[in-house]
Amino acid sequence: MAKSMMYRNVKININSVEGSKSFNNKESPASQKFLVLDLEMKNTNPSYPVILFFAEEVTIFVEKDKTLIKPENYKIENNLDPGQESKGQIWFVVPEAAKKFKLQFAKTGAKSEVDLKL
Repeated sequence: MAKSMMYRNVKININSVEGSKSFNNKESPASQKFLVLDLEMKNTNPSYPVILFFAEEVTIFVEKDKTLIKPENYKIENNLDPGQESKGQIWFVVPEAAKKFKLQFAKTGAKSEVDLKL
């Protein structure tokens, strides 16, 4: 289920999307689950670093109930020097019944999104 997107000179590959009641030694709240995205990122700008502020720039849009959800946490380098690559995960707490999502990276003047399904 590999998908790709570009955002602020960063190529973002979503290698997998998984939903689980437990993740990282934690249980999800009642009627919710963790949505875990396995990512690879690369700063394609040959001259300038890019810093991605996941808490401010990344949301998951749950299509069923039109909810916007910020990341619960992440484990991926977000300060990328020119040409630098990074691999890791970002995760969200979403409604348990949700199956369709839209991953959105957005900041003033820049926006990129991709559809995701479980």
